[in-house]
Amino acid sequence: MTALACLGNEAVVHGGAAAGRRGRVLGKRGEQGRVIVVFPDDVLALLLPGDPILVRAHGQGAAPSADVTMINTDPDFLDRLPKSSVGLGVRAIVPSSLAGNGIGRPAHMWDLDLQVTADTAAAAGLAGLRLGDLVAIDDLDVRHNAGYRRGRRTVGLIVHGGSPQPGHGPGLMPMFCGQKEALTMDVQGDQHRGVTTDDIELRP
Repeated sequence: MTALACLGNEAVVHGGAAAGRRGRVLGKRGEQGRVIVVFPDDVLALLLPGDPILVRAHGQGAAPSADVTMINTDPDFLDRLPKSSVGLGVRAIVPSSLAGNGIGRPAHMWDLDLQVTADTAAAAGLAGLRLGDLVAIDDLDVRHNAGYRRGRRTVGLIVHGGSPQPGHGPGLMPMFCGQKEALTMDVQGDQHRGVTTDDIELRP
């Protein structure tokens, strides 16, 4: 796998019973360049530990505008993200104080864990949070190593579930970063429809 992989990039199995079958990149988890790839159920049934998978990585360095930095996202995927007349659709906007594991690390390789649990998620507007949801974090800069910066806003995709360990929680892969006024959000709460298997072409 490669840390250069982006959301929506194609992944091809290169060995074993599933050789030649395809999936899509959903996100990253850091640590030795781990990439999260989604495959259809029939492909998952054939995969074994150690099967080689090639990611056709492209998209790093693309910029949707002069005011917004984009990372970890295939430019061809932008029109599939939830939007409205107000702006990019997100489940919630949360403060940077909720960002845990991943702070200080390079955002093009790592996700950020949101420090919420099933008991505390509602207070942050994250009740019912699902894989594929988009969440905005205010006062967080991920253009290089992730860290606090007043006035910045980062938007990311939830790519893994939570954990009871301190500093860990649902994993958010950073996608966009800019000044708050450059990233207008439509906070949708329970009405939010994030990235689905249909969006990444894993269903007929």
